[in-house]
Amino acid sequence: MQWYPMHVADFTMDTIGWPNEVVGILIKLMHYQWSNEFLPAHQKKLARIAGVENPNHWSEIWQWYLNEKFSEISPGKLVNNRLRREYLRIQKKNKQARDAVMKRWKKDGETKELDTHVSTVEVRTKNKEQRTNKDSPTGRVAVPYQKIVDLYHEHCPQLPACKLLSDKRKAQIRARWKTFEFTRSRHGQDPETISFNDLSTWERYFKFITERCPFMNGDNDRGWVANFDFVIRESGMIGVMENKYVRKQK
Repeated sequence: MQWYPMHVADFTMDTIGWPNEVVGILIKLMHYQWSNEFLPAHQKKLARIAGVENPNHWSEIWQWYLNEKFSEISPGKLVNNRLRREYLRIQKKNKQARDAVMKRWKKDGETKELDTHVSTVEVRTKNKEQRTNKDSPTGRVAVPYQKIVDLYHEHCPQLPACKLLSDKRKAQIRARWKTFEFTRSRHGQDPETISFNDLSTWERYFKFITERCPFMNGDNDRGWVANFDFVIRESGMIGVMENKYVRKQK
């Protein structure tokens, strides 16, 4: 895990009146703990991590400022307790996200590509006039907003739910429904163009995210998980279509 939450207000209050050198040393020690899970409970090693060469100077810093910030959880292992709790919390969250994705993969059986033998993906928008619903007396496109949201919930249960179908979200869905399409160039076959003005395409798209895009499901070093706004955004959809988030086969 490459990052950790810094509770700025608490950190500032805890270090008020400290020399800048000591504040910097505390941050160094916290960084080391986060990267290695714990610090060595050995004063010489701690001084080396902190970058303090003078043993007497280090002894003063530790005694007057840092001693109360760390405790020994087991022989040879020293931690800042609050940082430790954050580490375990985020580690658990990341594991839950990964387990949810793996459970879905096992349930659905063998992983599948959105389309086999796809060599290139071309994403483009069509002329607005070409996408009008000719069955509508007014010429307006009838967009099944709620059905698309329902498909998202059904096939991406591990992602945050879409609790409000706002006007902004409807505008994004409408834009994708009316103009978004991609062309698949397949080896030895004629290219095929697929448009997102069909519910079956949306269903395949959401399934593909769950089955083949672990990065979007929390399997990354930040624990980031895609949400509904991301998966309906044009840039997000292009990334999915170009296999940007697909697990690389070893």
